[in-house]
Order: sequence, then C-alpha cells, then structure tokens
Amino acid sequence: KVEELKAQVFGDGKIQAEEALVELQNGTEEPGLAEEFADFLRKQGIPAEDLMVGDAASVYSRSLIVDRGGKEYTAKKLAEWLNLPSDRIVAASDPEARAFADATGDIIVVLGSDARLATAAVTSGE
Repeated sequence: KVEELKAQVFGDGKIQAEEALVELQNGTEEPGLAEEFADFLRKQGIPAEDLMVGDAASVYSRSLIVDRGGKEYTAKKLAEWLNLPSDRIVAASDPEARAFADATGDIIVVLGSDARLATAAVTSGE
C-alpha cells in the first residue's frame, strides 16, 4: 500500500492515465539490465503489473522503443529516461518494428548495447 501511495503522489499522472503495458527486452549481453530499468520505472509510478521483462531474441547495438498502442507520452518519457533521441521511437508500422509484431506490450523497449540508464536511481546505491 505504501508503494502504491508513493507512486500516486510522486508518479507522472499522464503516464498513469495512458496505462501503457510496457514490455522491456534486454537486447544486450549484460544480465539483469531490463530488470534494473523495470525497478526504476516502478519508482516512477508505473505499476508492476504494467511491466513485462524478458530477453530480446538477439543482441542489438541500438536501443529502440516501439509504440504499438499510440501511447506517445509514455514512449517519449521512456526515451528521455534512457537518454535516447526521439528518432529511436518508432510506430508499429515502421520496418524496424517488424521484428516485434508478435510482442504483447503497447510499448516495446529494446535495450541495446548503447543503453544508458539516465539516473543513479537505477544503480544499486552501494
């Protein structure tokens, strides 16, 4: 309950209103990267039930965000948190998105080798 309350108070209302199902895919050889980003997103107010975490089918050199459900605001915030330029956000109709046609999420975040999580909040804090 406390975590839910904190997320409601401190979370981004527009992200919560879009209710995007965010699928995080680790496209790197660094184990646990998608889980780290998921932890960060939960702290930003995205409910755990709206996050899916897994590994991409292959290794990607560039991170990519596929907006399959018209959740533009959330996609832009995800790009901001990953320090990605806006041209890394593509629509489901984009040829780059073809590999993710069978994905479940409204937004697919593929963490590539260039992924730089934007905040120290993602790190373990040791």
